[in-house]
Amino acid sequence: MLDVGKWPLFALQSQEELKLIRNICVFGSAGNEALYATENDEVFALGTNCNGCLGIGDVQSNIEPRRIDILCGKKLASLSYGSGPHVVLATTEGEVYAWGHNAYSQLGNGTTSHSYIPCQISTNLVNK
Repeated sequence: MLDVGKWPLFALQSQEELKLIRNICVFGSAGNEALYATENDEVFALGTNCNGCLGIGDVQSNIEPRRIDILCGKKLASLSYGSGPHVVLATTEGEVYAWGHNAYSQLGNGTTSHSYIPCQISTNLVNK
């Protein structure tokens, strides 16, 4: 089990829920947002949700984890958090997803529209 005890964000999670967490990324200026994957490859987000950076379809803050269906079943390889904020995630299969603030087209989707859900970005990555 990962030690998430130092993050107040997880204070409401049961020990059973915490035992299922395989990978986690806590981010935000105060460590107040998080994405995590479970042993069953389900992906969840919780926290402040500035500019939709949790990828859950809205900008509402959540103290209870919300499942991100489009990412469930994917094996997460890396996750990056940028100012705005925005998030870019890569899978072990070479897929790249981005969401959040996009005023400067930092999501790589050819627009400047913010995205509140993960959108797959076209890349030439294959099993990288």
